[in-house]
Amino acid sequence: CGQTVQNDDITTGAGGLLADAVVYLDGIERGAAATRSNVTIDQNGCRYVPHVQATTTGSTLTITSHDQTLHNMHGFLGTRTLFNIAMPTPGMRVQRPLREAGDVRLQCDAGHTWMSAHVYVFDHPYYAVTTNNGRFSLANVPAGHYTLKVMHPRLGEQTAPIDVAAGGAATHDFQLRAR
Repeated sequence: CGQTVQNDDITTGAGGLLADAVVYLDGIERGAAATRSNVTIDQNGCRYVPHVQATTTGSTLTITSHDQTLHNMHGFLGTRTLFNIAMPTPGMRVQRPLREAGDVRLQCDAGHTWMSAHVYVFDHPYYAVTTNNGRFSLANVPAGHYTLKVMHPRLGEQTAPIDVAAGGAATHDFQLRAR
């Protein structure tokens, strides 16, 4: 791995459109039930791949490593440790349950200080991670007035009110800028 790796926590597509931002409805209390959506994160080239993911409570995080070096994946929810796993050999697979909603922040405690990732866990299905073209879609949202939020680990958070008509669609464009 060496001592450093180029920081890759901001991914943009054509025209500077932002990937890996998480968009979601905040405080939604009705609609479809959340379904489990298991996720995997790989330690590959001394990076966590993917850097940003989203899933629901009750899902499982599978942690793998392709690297020929020791990693130690430390998962936090806020300041609380959820897990702390040494992964000394390539091909290891470890699973951890994601029981609580929130931003599960991951870091390597084996000297690879640049290695970080986020798994955003929701208790509803109304979330998405933006693609390389900066787009997202939240399907089957019940009619109503909501707060739409976008979060990016480095570029921060924004909110916007949004109204969804019965059987209709709503759009919103966020502009996140480097601080």
